[in-house]
Amino acid sequence: FHRPSEEQIDGKPMAMVVHLVHKSASGKLAVIGVLMRESAVQNRALWAIWKNMPAKETPETTVSSVSINPANLLPREREYFSYQGSLTTPPCTEPIRFFILKTPINMSREQIDLFPFKLNARPVQPLNGRVIESN
Repeated sequence: FHRPSEEQIDGKPMAMVVHLVHKSASGKLAVIGVLMRESAVQNRALWAIWKNMPAKETPETTVSSVSINPANLLPREREYFSYQGSLTTPPCTEPIRFFILKTPINMSREQIDLFPFKLNARPVQPLNGRVIESN
């Protein structure tokens, strides 16, 4: 999760983005980015994550009493933008294929405020010749 979103549509960021990182058997990486906008509606799928998220950066841990279905974080509409990029956290591994869903999901102001990392987004990078495709 990054706050604000690390991607922008028409030059505008969203409140947050979740990056679902996938690794193939051959080690290639792809990221599905789901933009998250502030709304009056709470996102039920986020509560299990938020209730178990550490208040500060810590080593990765497993919470065995919690089960999350990432599909619950996806919008119904699955149209996307796609481009080659790099991971947005060190070591910023390249190349990564990004698929940024065009339709954001909703989250409440309370959920945004409860996210413990107030600014943890990499600044938007120049295109540097990359092409953004759309389906």
